[in-house]
Amino acid sequence: MRQKIIAPGLPSTTISRPRLNKILAELLDNHDAVAILAAAGSGKTILAQTFAKEENWPTAWLSLDSHDVSATRMLEYLASSLTAHVPEIQNVLDQAFIDCHNIEEIAAVLASNVTSGKLLIVIDNCEKIIKSDDANSALETFLDYLPVGVRTLLLSREEIGFTIGRHLLDGHIGRLRDDDISLTMDEATNFATALGEDATLVGIRWKDSLGWIAGFIFGTDNAAENRNQDRNLRDYVITEVFGRLSEEEQTFLMETSVLNAVTQQAAVALCGQEARPLWRNLMNSHLPATITDSHAVIYHPIFRDFLREELSNRSPDRLIELQKIHVDLLIESGQLEEAVELLLNLNLTEKGIATFEIIAPLLVRRGDWKTYLRWTDALGITLEDHPMLVGGYIKSLRGTRHLHRARDFIRTLHNADKLRGILEVDPTLIAHIGWCMNTEPKEAIELLNCYDNENYASDVRYFLDVTTTGDPVSPPLHTKSADTDRLMSWGYLLQGRLKNLVAMLPQTEEWPPRSPYTTPHPLLGLLWRGELGSARELLDQVSDELRSRNDTDIWYYIEAWILHIEGNFEKSIEILDLAISYSRNTGFGFEPVFLVLQGMGLIHLGKTSHGITALENALDQAQGAGQESYAEWAHAGLGHAFLLNNDAKRAAQHLRLAVTGMVKAQRLLMLPMAAIYLSEAEWVLENKLASDAAALIAFESSEEMGAFPPLHLAMRQFPEVARRQQSRQPDINWKNFDYIDVRSEVQQIGTGNTDVFLETFGQKVDIHINGHELLIGRLKVIELMCFLMAHPKGASRLAVQLALFPETDRRKGSNHLRQVIYQLRKCTGLTLERKAKDSISWNTDVIARSADIEFESALRRAKDLAGQERLDKLIVALKLVDGVFMPGSNLEWISVRRDELEVLIEEAEMEISVLAYKLGQFEIARQNCENLLARNPYLTVAYKILMMTEIAVDSQPSILSVYLRAKKAHEDIGLEIDDELTVLMNKQKKKVRI
Repeated sequence: MRQKIIAPGLPSTTISRPRLNKILAELLDNHDAVAILAAAGSGKTILAQTFAKEENWPTAWLSLDSHDVSATRMLEYLASSLTAHVPEIQNVLDQAFIDCHNIEEIAAVLASNVTSGKLLIVIDNCEKIIKSDDANSALETFLDYLPVGVRTLLLSREEIGFTIGRHLLDGHIGRLRDDDISLTMDEATNFATALGEDATLVGIRWKDSLGWIAGFIFGTDNAAENRNQDRNLRDYVITEVFGRLSEEEQTFLMETSVLNAVTQQAAVALCGQEARPLWRNLMNSHLPATITDSHAVIYHPIFRDFLREELSNRSPDRLIELQKIHVDLLIESGQLEEAVELLLNLNLTEKGIATFEIIAPLLVRRGDWKTYLRWTDALGITLEDHPMLVGGYIKSLRGTRHLHRARDFIRTLHNADKLRGILEVDPTLIAHIGWCMNTEPKEAIELLNCYDNENYASDVRYFLDVTTTGDPVSPPLHTKSADTDRLMSWGYLLQGRLKNLVAMLPQTEEWPPRSPYTTPHPLLGLLWRGELGSARELLDQVSDELRSRNDTDIWYYIEAWILHIEGNFEKSIEILDLAISYSRNTGFGFEPVFLVLQGMGLIHLGKTSHGITALENALDQAQGAGQESYAEWAHAGLGHAFLLNNDAKRAAQHLRLAVTGMVKAQRLLMLPMAAIYLSEAEWVLENKLASDAAALIAFESSEEMGAFPPLHLAMRQFPEVARRQQSRQPDINWKNFDYIDVRSEVQQIGTGNTDVFLETFGQKVDIHINGHELLIGRLKVIELMCFLMAHPKGASRLAVQLALFPETDRRKGSNHLRQVIYQLRKCTGLTLERKAKDSISWNTDVIARSADIEFESALRRAKDLAGQERLDKLIVALKLVDGVFMPGSNLEWISVRRDELEVLIEEAEMEISVLAYKLGQFEIARQNCENLLARNPYLTVAYKILMMTEIAVDSQPSILSVYLRAKKAHEDIGLEIDDELTVLMNKQKKKVRI
């Protein structure tokens, strides 16, 4: 273990390479991480050590090996390597294993708690984890969340794949290759001198090796052509290194090659007391190996592979014997995971199982479910005979979503009366059993009732009861485990406890938060509260890779809901197909939920018959499983469908069942929508009192949830409900829900010239493409477009980044900007063009316009006109303004722009008032004066024009009213009323007396 987390050490012949130090320093100035990708024998490890030493970088080191394909084990080692710089880091990791659900969250927590300031983390042998998506994803997340000041070197013989590979391709991780780190002629001369060799032959050796260090050292021919095959170095090792040793020394080297690091103690344990002098000789030999500060010898990987192969060929029985001794050494030193891996290779199942039982709690604590299942299968364990392993096995099946297998196994244990004894060993298992059985909630409740483990089952029982029972259910006061907070959050969702749900999100001033969140369901809470933009921004923080690996069906479902609310029903339905397929494959059991939303989407597309089919399937499945809450959703959807088909009778039948069940059980989420549909159906059936009662339920349930967006959605489809209730229920302000029509469906954007219009004013801020409103709810996308509209010739990525994320550090801001550009493309189909000097702008086929810029242009055109023409142009210009500029944004440059536009708007309205008055168009003058005073009630000139207008039409009461308003407004700010207004008023008094 110690040899993994300390640098291997430097050979005595190491030379300084200022050229490479400078290149590395520059790369680390511009990148948070640098990958050194070069062949074995290229000097990667030595370069990393010399750079850290000569540039005074405090360093944490981790050498990976093949066992680190287990991502949680790799993070354990990373924490160990960081302990010297961050003493509390191990405690942080231990808590993360308890609190977090997936490896990416754990990696993020670990990285964000690295508080050392300046620090260089070196991760060697990255090629060992290339084939592990889990380890790659964990490492990528770890790198992404490291704080400013921490830098990372990734050393690898092979190209790094997965998300890290994409960071390399797009330039977010710097890189050095073979050609970069190859010896120059001057460096080769210095190296030869350090080796004590004749410098006159350096030129030939350097030319033959093309600067490949291993080839240069060992004088191999044509080394450069074969550097990636390692053949010439291997040949040299055989003939010039290994072949010149005595038979006793050769045997010693082969036998100690089973060790990762050869210490004297380990060598004696393997080879006996006669190993002492041989080990001392090894310390002084010129071999392809390094010696660490703790006096351990680490063979070069190529040399070690050669020795292992030689030992296997010459003495296969001896290799097995040595590996058995090595197992004992690993167990003795507490490296039990490595011991189990070796025991698997040796087919020593009995000892492997015994060791597995010792280490199993650690795997469970870390959530290393894949390793747990792999070992269980490889060791051929009969779990009924090893109760200590059963709990971890069930948790592992749940953690990897093998829920069909988990349910069958639980039933087998229960029927054989073996589950009670297992629960006595691990009482926390009861929550996981309920979790696994969620697709059969009634069976799950019956199972929970058989065992007295309520302390650990309260969370899962809450979820099951909310899903199935017809009575109100209260959530437990305290959750027992982070493992069950997803079930808690789903229960909150069904009951419409949006405040509880959203409270589970990260509590941070920065939005979207970069810290990980433990469960996806709270995003739906944001949606129901009408915070579509925030929900979209938060979802965009979750990479596609993470969504495809953890809670995949739920991420699909959340994406589908967001698309549904955005009006992209076709894409929502497409994604729900994926969710349904995944749920069926894993046995997750949420198919009715997914089918309900799919049916709703089909109905919105006018495919009512297909929607009814999906909803009937959802109803059948939910009722068959006893999932009453999902059955209510299906009834609500079917009622909506039949209502649109003018079948109010069948609609009411379904909707009465839905509303009655939701009210009785206090499942509020879908109740406002279902109740509005019922109100409409009852009215059509001439049940007016029932219609009133349903409308009242819709309003009161919205109030109880503290969210009205679902009510708004239903009212947009049936605005006549609000119109009726305005007179029938005057104590409720139904005017807020009076909609003229439903927003039209967005059409597919075609090819060719694309007209892009950005509405920047009021509550209708949105993107229009080729005349179609997209209903974009993501503020950052709108802000990006607004900035680009103001810079039509393009702007540097850095300028855009600073404009959109002024208070975010450069690295995170760059990540945020990439996400926003990606979302712009995703939701509009627009791509930005990259120009020279890292500048971005609109694509050449885009005609980009915005309301604020067109408003300014219209004002400029009006200046060249006079009289009626000028008035008409100013009125047209003001029609572009429908509220405050970008009301949801608090960016400073937008605030400045907002102030500028407010001045222009006020000036335009004032000019319209004056022109309209002069042209005798008094109603226009009156209306614009009122607009001015609505924004600025202290504007004397507006009162003056308004009084003059009222005088012109001889409206004496209005003249007095305007004067009194002006007087009060001035008194409110401690001023006397303007003399001109008083003069006007006195003239009217005299006129009236005459």
